Amino acid sequence: MLRPWSWILGFALLRSALAISTGNCVSFDSKSGGFQVASTGSARVLVAPNEWPGVVRASGDFAKDLSTVTGKTLTVANATSSTASQSKTPIIVGTLGHSDLISAVVNSTKLDVSTISGKWESFIAQQVSNPLPGVDKAYVVIGSDKRGTIYGLYELSEQSGVSPWYWWADVPVQKHSNVYFTGTC
Repeated sequence: MLRPWSWILGFALLRSALAISTGNCVSFDSKSGGFQVASTGSARVLVAPNEWPGVVRASGDFAKDLSTVTGKTLTVANATSSTASQSKTPIIVGTLGHSDLISAVVNSTKLDVSTISGKWESFIAQQVSNPLPGVDKAYVVIGSDKRGTIYGLYELSEQSGVSPWYWWADVPVQKHSNVYFTGTC
């Protein structure tokens, strides 16, 4: 039999978990004005060649998840600031202070990363204009450390319609013809 204090503790933990959850970063409505994922049938997720292997793996999962949701192809590619121009509207993923690609984006856009700098397992995600030469706009997912980057990718996957339980418990993926990443997460 559960004691009353265990119920109180359970509700307190649930409230804490809900309080720290990330805001909604995804919309399925074009009126949101967000960054459209895979608008022309295919999109690229760019990671730096020197990125952590776990982040590269999570980027692959992220691309696969969004492909499953939208029915459009997303690919993952290694890129540097000079080769990123092969994609006009990519999703750029990386770890602050570790990824050369993210360093180039932060330097060229003067992106404020003070909210995650020096913190554990934090991330920001937002749309930026002209982040690199030849790139019109991009959606960047920047982690304070490798776990922060990985968490950011899986958080966006979940909000896009892919349950963390889809593989283990056969939870169906919510299909959407369009996915938009909105604002700043």
